Amino acid sequence: MTSSAGESGTGRLQRRLVRTMSRVCESLERGERRLKRDDVVASNRIAWQYVSLVADRLLLLVFTVGTVAITLAVLFHAPLSRYFIFGYPDTDYKPAASD
Repeated sequence: MTSSAGESGTGRLQRRLVRTMSRVCESLERGERRLKRDDVVASNRIAWQYVSLVADRLLLLVFTVGTVAITLAVLFHAPLSRYFIFGYPDTDYKPAASD
């Protein structure tokens, strides 16, 4: 009976060791999956930051060009603004002096 009791204790020890090792392996696999997921999230974040940077600069350019174009359109639409900026088309013409 002593040999079977010893084998029984050894078998129990082996089962506990196998169970502990499988838990350790599962824990390591979870850690690896978490690290891979974190890497994917970080690379996606960097990619979207680059996209937002490009979109930001594009929208700034559109805003600047639009603002300058509208400002010039309003200024040139004003009466006599072309004459003020470019001078009178006929150099002999002078506006009537108000005395």
